[in-house]
Amino acid sequence: SDKHTLLLMRWLAITNAMYLFDIEYADELLCDFPLTLEEVVFFEKLIYMGMAEFRIVNNIPTSLKTSVAGSGNEILKDFVKPSESLIPGVLLLNGGGKDGAVAAYILDNAGINFKWCMLNTSVAQQSIVEHIPHDFVQKKRMLDPRRKQGKYAGHQPTSASIAFSALLCGYASDNGTIITANEASANEPNQMVEGIAINHQYTKSIEFERDLQLLLQHFNIPLRYFSLLRPLHEMHIVRLANLLPKTVLTSFISCNHGFKKGVWCLSCAKCAFVALATTAISADMPQKIWGKDVINEVALFDHIVDLVNPNKIKPMECVGTLDECQLAGAMILERGKPELKKPLNNLFEQYCGKISNTSLLSTFSADHLLPSDFQKIVWQYEHTL
Repeated sequence: SDKHTLLLMRWLAITNAMYLFDIEYADELLCDFPLTLEEVVFFEKLIYMGMAEFRIVNNIPTSLKTSVAGSGNEILKDFVKPSESLIPGVLLLNGGGKDGAVAAYILDNAGINFKWCMLNTSVAQQSIVEHIPHDFVQKKRMLDPRRKQGKYAGHQPTSASIAFSALLCGYASDNGTIITANEASANEPNQMVEGIAINHQYTKSIEFERDLQLLLQHFNIPLRYFSLLRPLHEMHIVRLANLLPKTVLTSFISCNHGFKKGVWCLSCAKCAFVALATTAISADMPQKIWGKDVINEVALFDHIVDLVNPNKIKPMECVGTLDECQLAGAMILERGKPELKKPLNNLFEQYCGKISNTSLLSTFSADHLLPSDFQKIVWQYEHTL
């Protein structure tokens, strides 16, 4: 219905308004359309949790809450009737990284036909489509560049904007199942500040996913949004990635600094984690991806320290949990390949030790929101690698 479209457009507008916080951090967001209590609660929480890292980086009070208010009297829920069935068709979000490639591998093996869904395009995203060919839905977003001249800068919950734009695209293109590739590790906060959980990946977490599902259900919108990889731990995902053809392994870029140009910077925390995890799974995997061993790269060392040392703050990046990173270090030590430089070897011996939590290699997390028809598709990979 047109009411559904209008709701989704309004929600996307609220989500994108957070990019204006570069100019001034708002303590009130006033919309020129009406909002129900459910909408106000959802978006106030999204801003509070999703912008927490932004507040810390910019020395804005961590506990500052932005109120969200609507105007007018029209309440769309009164006009939105329950739908008889879910809209057919599947969209898989494509960010150009390893997780989307693994999700595509699982869907393809299950014979699930899907279309890629992309916000703008990068070299990495285009490369994924080229090497895992499916039809795609592409959406473009243009943000006013003048906001970059504001007094603030930092991480904003882009995944929320991607989610709402994908929902709108899905509804408009008759694709009612919107699939992301967010893993269990996205649920873990990076740090606690004044009792507030600061999670760089909040809008990739199951908490956000659950809230969004409830919002869609409340307004009877015939769409479902969930992460296919939520039950999987990072090491399991990398094991599945190692089954991909070399052409695919060389096409994805899990680096925020280089994905637009299709290169790995090999000097950030995200590159460090991928180097750590891939080297742990197979000594040959880094050779397939980069054409060389990268675990000993000098520019990655300090980031690896932050990943495996429990006394450090988890990097504000999309990286694995402390347990996953320490397990990776232990696996590299046990195999003895590749040969590690002394500082890295000593680091792993100090903080990783012997392999302990091997469940992270296979056992799935029970904390997920997979629909039953997709659970059995994913579950076949448990304990099989």
